[in-house]
Formats: sequence, C-alpha cells, structure tokens
Amino acid sequence: MSYEIERPPLSEKFYLPPQESLLKLKSGDLVKIMFREQDEGVERMWVKITKQQDHSEWTGELDNDPMGEKMSKILKSGDEVIFHPLDIVQIFEEK
Repeated sequence: MSYEIERPPLSEKFYLPPQESLLKLKSGDLVKIMFREQDEGVERMWVKITKQQDHSEWTGELDNDPMGEKMSKILKSGDEVIFHPLDIVQIFEEK
C-alpha cells in the first residue's frame, strides 16, 4: 500500500492560496495537502512545514491522523512528508 500527493486542479471553482501567501510560509506553519490512496480516494490533511529545501521541494510532518482505513495503515501523525509548494490547498490561519 502506498499514497500519492495529489496536486490541486487549476480551476475557477477550486480556491488555492495565492502565490504571495505561499512565498511567506516558513517552518512551523501548517498547510493542508491532498493525499490519495488508490482505493479510498483523496483525503486532505494538515502538514507542519519543517524544511524548505528550495522552491520545488519542501518537507513537513503530518499533523493529524488519517481517517481512511487504508490510509491510516500507511500514514500517521508525525510522519515525514515531502511535497511541492503548489500541492498546498489551504494555509492555516489563526483567528
């Protein structure tokens, strides 16, 4: 079993964080990313950024446990995740 990180679609009906917001992100910030398990589909989960190697590869730590039965056997909170900044679908903002 494995997972893939799914890049969000470029669509007027799908809100994505603007480039200026992505460029302000730093280690410790929380972002939401879409993970796909072949049989269960897509699950959105929070990832805490831990390292920004360059503009194409960032590292983070999964900040919640998956809900899907199969996904929860693959990933758990605290696991390291490597992703591209354009994989981000939401930025956590404290209110």
